[in-house]
Amino acid sequence: MTNQLNLNYRNANANLNKLWLYSSIFLSALVLITLCSSVAILPAAFYLSNMVLCLLFIIVVVVLKFKKKQVTLVKIEENQLQYFCPIKKETVVIPTNEITKVTTQFCELQIHTYNRTHCLNLKKIKQEQQRWEIKEMIKKFAAENEQRASGF
Repeated sequence: MTNQLNLNYRNANANLNKLWLYSSIFLSALVLITLCSSVAILPAAFYLSNMVLCLLFIIVVVVLKFKKKQVTLVKIEENQLQYFCPIKKETVVIPTNEITKVTTQFCELQIHTYNRTHCLNLKKIKQEQQRWEIKEMIKKFAAENEQRASGF
């Protein structure tokens, strides 16, 4: 039996932090150059540098807007389950032979293993059919492990 599923979503939080850092740097530079241009004898160079910094900032905003990082939301393979934990901001790997029980709430799966419970939020998956397939695949792993444990 081969069970494979790979769902992705875009992680925009890292780009937002970068944009905030770049915008604060550019804003500080623009204020400094504007202050220097009011005191300088030849302010044309400062006006030109202000224009260049504004254009550079617009380019950075556009690049960060369209450059999005793909993060694996759920990846189900034959011997492991991988999902992205938004709280820890890392990929969590669960071996399928450690899954003991699966409980569900509306859009959340609680995957119980021998030593802890993993919460998998499925709100990012818009299609109800895909959410249902994920739940059934993981429940199938739990049922297989239960059969192995009981000796059948």
